[in-house]
Amino acid sequence: MKVVVCVKHVPVGRVRMLPDTHRLDRSGPGEINDFDKYAIEEAIRIAERDGAEVVVVSVGPREADESLRTALRLVADDSLNGQCFQVGQEAELPPLR
Repeated sequence: MKVVVCVKHVPVGRVRMLPDTHRLDRSGPGEINDFDKYAIEEAIRIAERDGAEVVVVSVGPREADESLRTALRLVADDSLNGQCFQVGQEAELPPLR
């Protein structure tokens, strides 16, 4: 069984809107949305209980790779097989060791 968790890379700190487009300014640092962190924790619980595999998916800009690395560190346990990738392209994640 696979447990899939969708995560969103969100800006850290003060949120600013771009005046010309009225869109969120994503130029600064970011992190995983807090609610998505809770979802990863629950997926880990399910995986430990049922022997499942945790898969983390993100749709976002290249900067979302850092959030995927964070998610991979959360699920990278000897008893779990965690995979992280962005839809449309596989994220280039360096080895954790």
